[in-house]
Amino acid sequence: MEKFGLQHARSALVNVDDWSALQFSLINAYRRNPSLISLLVEVCLLRQVAHSDVRVDIITEFIESRIPVLARANRTGEIIWLLFLAIRLELTLSSERLAVLFVIENAFVALLVVCLASRGFVKGVVDRGLWDRSLNVEGLRSPMWLYAYEAVTQGFIPEVDDGFIVGDAYFKFLRTRRVQFLDLRKGYASISTTLRRLREENMRLMRLREAIQDEDTEEFDDFFDFDEIEDEHDTPDEMNIY
Repeated sequence: MEKFGLQHARSALVNVDDWSALQFSLINAYRRNPSLISLLVEVCLLRQVAHSDVRVDIITEFIESRIPVLARANRTGEIIWLLFLAIRLELTLSSERLAVLFVIENAFVALLVVCLASRGFVKGVVDRGLWDRSLNVEGLRSPMWLYAYEAVTQGFIPEVDDGFIVGDAYFKFLRTRRVQFLDLRKGYASISTTLRRLREENMRLMRLREAIQDEDTEEFDDFFDFDEIEDEHDTPDEMNIY
């Protein structure tokens, strides 16, 4: 209910007069309810676009203190959101605080960390030892393929040659077509555009729910019974889709 209510108050949150107090409230709300992480990031970025008054010192301290906690709990989805926030707000993070991530074999986490470093937003040395083991043909067929392809082709680690990529028939095709799976320039550039897109998405989901509810058939009843059983035993971190 909390997430639903806040999602439908984005415009009011972004344009509130006392932003400083709200920023602390949003951070505390996320601490109580981790499912609010995407909303926290979204509102902070939209506020910065609209008013340029996000307390980046507070956000930096929050991210640096939060990442070790999340890493110990293997909550990589939330880590990814916070790294994305750091990149978009151009925050400088300490490599000492990020060190817990250097031993996590997660392609998206690795990719965002080297992106931060390539832009000069990491103070200290990034240990890529574990991640760079995937910078070969075998790595392109492993769970680290996104790091192996994107970190090199986007120039986040310019000292690494792309020979292993162009030597692979499939990835050579993607490289030649300049296919990229990560574009941090898109999204949250305009509050009006973003809110319009989100409202359209909310309406689409609402129509979809209504259509499903109208289907009074045994097939749908059986499907949702099965889905409920699955949910009871499997509650993955929603951000692991990355």
